[in-house]
Amino acid sequence: MKKAKQQKAHLKIRALERYDIDITPELSKLWLDYIQNNISVCLDKQSDRVSVHLIKHNEQLLPIVYDKYRKQIVTCLPQTYLKGFDSKIEEYNNKENKRKLNSD
Repeated sequence: MKKAKQQKAHLKIRALERYDIDITPELSKLWLDYIQNNISVCLDKQSDRVSVHLIKHNEQLLPIVYDKYRKQIVTCLPQTYLKGFDSKIEEYNNKENKRKLNSD
């Protein structure tokens, strides 16, 4: 199995296991759009290739891992990963509030 296919399978398993989220192609694309259009907030850069981003899905904040070379989401991390990222969570909430104000 190719790496890209393995990553998709891993995301599907972890999202269901950790958050009871069924990853569809449409949802995966939506999350990618959040990252690629700067709607997410980057929490951590793990390497030149891999970064962790904060997104919101159904009012729940999720840390997701993005592979920029393959341009796909690798996995979603457990909520415990968010400990210590209070300022980044606040940054995300501020960004979201600004978007809501601009869309009204």
